[in-house]
Amino acid sequence: MSEELNKELKAFQIEQLSLAEERTFLAIERSQLAYERTFLSWLRTGLGCVGGGIAFVRLLAFRSTGHQISAQVIGSVLILLGITIFIFSQLSYKKRIRLLGIEREEESSLPVVVCITFALVVISTFIWLLVLL
Repeated sequence: MSEELNKELKAFQIEQLSLAEERTFLAIERSQLAYERTFLSWLRTGLGCVGGGIAFVRLLAFRSTGHQISAQVIGSVLILLGITIFIFSQLSYKKRIRLLGIEREEESSLPVVVCITFALVVISTFIWLLVLL
């Protein structure tokens, strides 16, 4: 009877260990998805800044030169702020993913995040240069 009880106890422990590993995996997945949502919300904020900067410079028509210069400065600051947000959001996402221990490319969307951030920075810089000219 004692031997049968030991077998059942070992089977129960193995089952509990398996469940704990599965829960840990799911917790890491949830955290990764939360970090991706946060990254995307920062990208949305950066795009809003870039769009606001373009609107300030191109869509607002001022008659006086002083107001035009002010609009150009404010628009440039907004565009540069958007670019800065893109860069810092990518760095923050990269840091958080590394803290999770997801470093293999097949488990992480980090290469995609880097490409998106790079493309947004290049496009925003190009738009900023066009706005200034």
